[in-house]
Amino acid sequence: MATEKKTEAKSEKKKPAAKKKSAAKVVESSARIADYGILIRPIITEKTTGSPNLVGFLVNPRASKTEIRAAVERVFNVKVARVNTCNTLGKIKRTSRSSGRRAETRKAYVTLVEGSKIELVEGV
Repeated sequence: MATEKKTEAKSEKKKPAAKKKSAAKVVESSARIADYGILIRPIITEKTTGSPNLVGFLVNPRASKTEIRAAVERVFNVKVARVNTCNTLGKIKRTSRSSGRRAETRKAYVTLVEGSKIELVEGV
């Protein structure tokens, strides 16, 4: 009798199965947060302001061209035609007796499809 009561009590404690989130939704939401880790800040220079379809960004040095493309498309809702990257070495700078080095950076020049536009600074 005691064993029957224990099995009944265990069966009553079981809750209906909870709905599981699909893996695609979880990855999608975390990918959007990661996009802001890829794009650090925009670069506004003569090169980028001269062409309406060219935008420059300072990006994470470990980011690949495909990751940069996906991040720009998701964050700004535009279509990207091409991504060119450039790694810059940090300059060695001296102050009296000590010397140091500036940070090494990676730039991405993103070419947008005709008709797409990112308004970073209006009137430049």
